[in-house]
Amino acid sequence: GFKNISLVDMDTIDISNLNRTFFFRRADVNKSKVKVTGQRATKMANNVTLISHSDSLENVFSSPEDVKQFDLVFGALDNINARIYLNRLCILSRVPLIESGTGDLTGCHQLL
Repeated sequence: GFKNISLVDMDTIDISNLNRTFFFRRADVNKSKVKVTGQRATKMANNVTLISHSDSLENVFSSPEDVKQFDLVFGALDNINARIYLNRLCILSRVPLIESGTGDLTGCHQLL
C-alpha cells in the first residue's frame, strides 16, 4: 500500500459535502478538508505518513520537479483548469495521474 501521502485542497467542509465522504461529520463544517481528512485517515492507517496542504494546487506544486517525488498522483478535482494544470505537471514529470473528479452531477474515472 501507500506509505507517504500528500493531500492538497484549499477548501473547507460545507454541509453539502457530508453525504459524499465518510471522513466528514456535521461538527467538521467550516474546517479544512485536508486537515480533517488527514486526521481521520491516519487513525485508520497509523503506519501512513500523511501531509496536508491547505493551499491551492498551484502554490503547492509550482513545477514538474515538485511532482517527481511521487510514484503516482490521484486527482479528485472538480475544476477543469486545475485538472489541466495537474495533468500537465504529471506529463512533464512522467508521473502517472489517475483522475476521478466530478463535473456537475456526473463523475468520471480515467488514467491520464
